[in-house]
Amino acid sequence: MRVAVVSTIVLAALSIGCAKDGAREQLAVTQSTPGPSSQPSAQPSTEPSALHDPASVPLPNAEVRFTTRVLSNDFYAESAAIGDIDGDGVVDLIAGPLWFRGPEFEVLGQLAAAPTFDLDHYSSFFLSFGGDLDDDGDLDVIAIDHPGGPNGNGAPNARWYDNPGPAGLNSEWPVHQLFDAVVGNESPTFANLLPGDAKQLVFMTDGKLGYALPSLPPSEPWQFTPISGQQFSTPYVHGLGIAEVTGDGRADVLEATGYWEQPTSLEQAWTHHAIDFAEGGMGGAQMYGFDVDGDGDTDVLSSLNAHGYGLAWFEQISANEFVAHEILPSQATAESFSQQHAMVVADINGDGLLDVVTGKRYYAHPSATPDPGTTDPAVVYWFELVREGGVQFVPHLIHSDSGVGCSFAVGDVTGDGRPDVFTANKHGIFLHVQD
Repeated sequence: MRVAVVSTIVLAALSIGCAKDGAREQLAVTQSTPGPSSQPSAQPSTEPSALHDPASVPLPNAEVRFTTRVLSNDFYAESAAIGDIDGDGVVDLIAGPLWFRGPEFEVLGQLAAAPTFDLDHYSSFFLSFGGDLDDDGDLDVIAIDHPGGPNGNGAPNARWYDNPGPAGLNSEWPVHQLFDAVVGNESPTFANLLPGDAKQLVFMTDGKLGYALPSLPPSEPWQFTPISGQQFSTPYVHGLGIAEVTGDGRADVLEATGYWEQPTSLEQAWTHHAIDFAEGGMGGAQMYGFDVDGDGDTDVLSSLNAHGYGLAWFEQISANEFVAHEILPSQATAESFSQQHAMVVADINGDGLLDVVTGKRYYAHPSATPDPGTTDPAVVYWFELVREGGVQFVPHLIHSDSGVGCSFAVGDVTGDGRPDVFTANKHGIFLHVQD
């Protein structure tokens, strides 16, 4: 059975954290150590080196360590992404309205006005995705605002910024409304769902799950195609992803109540397979499907409650039967942390197996309506997939004072062949460089 893994975060970021005594070092090194209770160890800081292709295969690295560089202590966005903005062949960083030119990663320009916010307010950048939307050879940026519309007002909340090319990168970019209604679900994804090379925006709107394609011209609002009936009662739905679940070569859509199987023809109805991928919770963040246990079929991985606790993988027994395996408990314990509101899978240590990167979204809701563990340390972890003696996800601390937002990026930004982690959130903007 062929297994396809589709990342639901192409360009996005998260990184929220709680500074102790109101201070945070501009450069801090953390060692990846087992267990959520582990503490970072200080080491001499290092600067990023010249970049190369971030999609290159990671080099084997028995002892994974990260150096954390604080790019800003201000709250601009809860999304972060990586990509070549200026077309020089070097990876740049995108944190909401700001972009940082590589390899130095100093702020070079902004896509839009860049106000800062306090912990009790939301930014206008919840998620970001990159792509050449107008086929001019430049990397454009999709931005998704609050899932209920800006500040929950129900207005259209998705737009895309048109890269003006090298001559215009020091000014704000032209912006176009992407969709003429609310892009719902708190983890919409821009990925290759349908046959062909083009990507689609997958989300929920007006109670329906579906996808939108770019219009012609692309400056016009995109057109939505539903794949479900009107069965989602709120835009604040948690959990969404894309993966080939059934082994038929077609990508399916994952969400908290199961998955939607893509038909042989798009003229036919999509089939819903009812599986509780939230284990009674509200659902998590980005969801993934890949062969966790090495038996040749697609398993599913998801956080269970984006505003609570829990992380699990679901072993596929058949198309309609999955068995849940706990990675982190669904309640507050010494081994768990709350608000896993963003997640990426990547081969962090170069052993050929996909690992999990996630963390705590600090102050996901305002202080007047706090979530469990709101003020706990804003950690970032990677969970190493180990198959010897049965499947295990071994936790390794990346950083204890940054966290994630609603989306973030993992990729090689230093040219050493090893994946790095880039996040942005209410704690600031952080680049975790793998040593």
